[in-house]
Amino acid sequence: MDEEKYTIIIIAGCLALIFLVMFLYVITSVYKSRNLKIENKLRLLEKQKQIDLLTAISKAEEKQKIEIAGQLHDEIIPIVALATSNLNSRITEFEKQGLDLSGIRVEIKSFSLLQENIREIIHKIVPLLFTSFGLLKAIELSIKQMNENPVNQGVAEFHNNTIFSGELPFSTNDQLTIFKICREVLNNLAKHSEYAYLKVSLEEVKDSFILLFLHDGKGVTNEEIDLLEEISTGMGLKLLKSRLILLNAELIYIKDDEVSSIRLIVPISK
Repeated sequence: MDEEKYTIIIIAGCLALIFLVMFLYVITSVYKSRNLKIENKLRLLEKQKQIDLLTAISKAEEKQKIEIAGQLHDEIIPIVALATSNLNSRITEFEKQGLDLSGIRVEIKSFSLLQENIREIIHKIVPLLFTSFGLLKAIELSIKQMNENPVNQGVAEFHNNTIFSGELPFSTNDQLTIFKICREVLNNLAKHSEYAYLKVSLEEVKDSFILLFLHDGKGVTNEEIDLLEEISTGMGLKLLKSRLILLNAELIYIKDDEVSSIRLIVPISK
């Protein structure tokens, strides 16, 4: 009887110990799960704060850029144009009196170059292609301009494989951000990839707006881009990253011996 009693006590003790271990395991799992949810929520909140901050900064910067572009177009260019016209008129009068002012007339041509430089700055601040034609046509025309540039030896083409045409599921600011990202990617490809053929296609997959850049030039990986961003003193890659954060988008780089790719994925909010 004593043996049976001890056996029952031992079994009961073991069961109690197992129950205690399981109880502690469940409590620990629940605690870890709760902490993980809290951490994920904090990360999302932090990311949202970062996106909100970048959005606010971006909107303020875009407003300021538009104001600067407007002042350059409406105030500075007319002043330069009027000064050029007046100087040419005065020089013509002096030349009629027998004075040789051809050297000065040559110098005045620099004013015309100044006007063109100011117009280029305006178009960089507020891209003329985008404001005139919208996102998709602006991308298509940007690629056409690349083909017409004698510096570029390769051939590029654009394909729209979606139902998108004029109306897009993005605000005007978001479309402008997409265009700037696309233009930065195209510029980088033109400068560094040495492609002979580049195909840019627009895709729609699972509620995402996707621009796919396929080329036969020098490719790059995500890891290499991250390293370049860290060591680069320029602002190109840093601006690119901030614009991706604004859209909650991502750029995926795939390097291959034959055909490399860059995929821009922008989620579509439903």
